[in-house]
Amino acid sequence: MVIEQKRAHQRIIFDEYNYKTGSQSGAGQKLLYPHKIELEPIEAELFQSLLSEVNRLGFDIEAFGKNTFVVNSVPAEFPDKEANEWVIQILDSLKNNEKDFAEAIRENIVKSLAKFLSIPYGKVLTQEEMAHINDKLFVSQMPNLTPNGKSIVTIIGMDELEKKFK
Repeated sequence: MVIEQKRAHQRIIFDEYNYKTGSQSGAGQKLLYPHKIELEPIEAELFQSLLSEVNRLGFDIEAFGKNTFVVNSVPAEFPDKEANEWVIQILDSLKNNEKDFAEAIRENIVKSLAKFLSIPYGKVLTQEEMAHINDKLFVSQMPNLTPNGKSIVTIIGMDELEKKFK
């Protein structure tokens, strides 16, 4: 069995945030130094429409002037200095796939967050980290697929493996 670690981590994060935000708002971690996000007018209008869903994930972001927002807190796992990057990623997804994105705004925001927070490709994990990902992955209702429908797990039979080394 081969598990693609980035995809597995995306599934885990997606499931956790979906569970957290199912009926209540997620918990955020206050930033010592809140920071500003400045957007173009059209992007600011789009982001304003997403703000309540974003804040349900554990962020505390509020409008601060015409095209500016202030990030006061982020989810505990979130690298606070990268909030601007993630907001831009969400807005790009919305602009590029407006129809698909708008149909399931919360789901798409959580997908974007899971992709953003997942471990990078090529990162070497410790045995404990691998075990943790395996344990969490196989608790999922859909351990074989990412939130975007990509395969996470591949089974390679012994015959196939032997053929590779002949």
